[in-house]
Amino acid sequence: MRSTLTQTSIFGVRGLLIFALAYIGLSLSSCTDNRLGREEILGSSNAKKTVLFTITVPGATQTRALQTSEENNGITETTIQTVDVLQFDHDEETFAYRALGYSIAAAGNSRTFQADLVGSGEDQTFDLIIVANARAAVEAAAAKWTMSTNMQQALDSLRITVPATAKLSTSTAVPALPMFGYVSNTPVQEGTAFVKQDGGADNSIPLIRAVAKIEVVLSTKAATGSGSVDEEYAGSDELNANFTLTDVYLYNQSLSGWVVPKIASWPTDNIATAPYFGGNATTKKADYVTGKNDPIHYTESSDNVTANSVLRSIYTFEAWAGSTAGRDTNVCLVVGGYYGNQNTTKSYYRVDFRQLNPQNEAVYLPLLRNHNYRVTVGNVTGGGYPGPDPAFHGTTANMQVNILDWTDGAQHDVVFDGVNFLSVNQAEFSLAKTTSA
Repeated sequence: MRSTLTQTSIFGVRGLLIFALAYIGLSLSSCTDNRLGREEILGSSNAKKTVLFTITVPGATQTRALQTSEENNGITETTIQTVDVLQFDHDEETFAYRALGYSIAAAGNSRTFQADLVGSGEDQTFDLIIVANARAAVEAAAAKWTMSTNMQQALDSLRITVPATAKLSTSTAVPALPMFGYVSNTPVQEGTAFVKQDGGADNSIPLIRAVAKIEVVLSTKAATGSGSVDEEYAGSDELNANFTLTDVYLYNQSLSGWVVPKIASWPTDNIATAPYFGGNATTKKADYVTGKNDPIHYTESSDNVTANSVLRSIYTFEAWAGSTAGRDTNVCLVVGGYYGNQNTTKSYYRVDFRQLNPQNEAVYLPLLRNHNYRVTVGNVTGGGYPGPDPAFHGTTANMQVNILDWTDGAQHDVVFDGVNFLSVNQAEFSLAKTTSA
């Protein structure tokens, strides 16, 4: 229903003040707690409709993030704290309405909630964007939207920024992992529901995390000094014969992330293939990273660090692929621990995100939303640098790693000893290269 004001003969400054106050009062009275107060789009055919949603979280749909429901610093990877539904006119590609999800409940591996949306007019359909765990970003952005705001322009304003040394798993700016879902060209009518029907179609909406996950594990070879390099060792926390993991540093973490990518080019299989930076084609790596002097430090049990692994703790926003020339701004890890019989002096090793392509050439990897990067330390062949910063600036050496991006299981074992890359199919191998501090 359109808010209207019947104008009468009002004269003088006092009259103008009364007129202004009356208009503001009527405008405010049209606002409710679950929308932006834009009642002007509501008519008899556009009355609100209560819509039931079922959303599936990434772990439940295996959308390239490791399945887990274990807690990480008070949250889980599948936590849904808040839901906002953003409604855009499909034909006009403009903002129409925002509603808050309510009655959020767990339903097996899914979550259900309800939202009161604007009903479709004649031949009218909407694009719906479901935003989870990003209420503050939505509120800040939506306050500036109008009925003529372009859909992608609105979505590009959903940006989350964290302090330079913040861990995403514990940052107050990211109380739970932000996610989004998308429904295109749908009417909103009485009885509209996005659910999995018993014995029928599955109309539930998959959610996509806006962050990447990085995990580090030691193979049997690295952990014990024997065994095969492609066998993961994620067992007990007892001391290892060859290498004992103590901490991991994340260098050049992206400080900003966009909750929703470019919708027009988002793949139907929901697998990101390139990072997205809010439509800014001139974005530079250095504009969005912590800088080499502010690495994020993961250590001790509070960060899920054991002698053999770092799991469900390192999350980061999307990032450009690195380069040899720009190594000072590459997102990379520095892995620390005790090598061999040393139990008092730590060694540190730099690990870049690189793989071999089919031509056996080394290729730097971007860090993409909803991807899980498993860094397996295959073998440690010698001591590293005496500290994280010398390792970051130094030559990678004496640590062989395999990086598996969970978008393609057909990866090779990739070895980098500081000079040479090898793609191997043998279970056990050894490369030695010394390094100087």
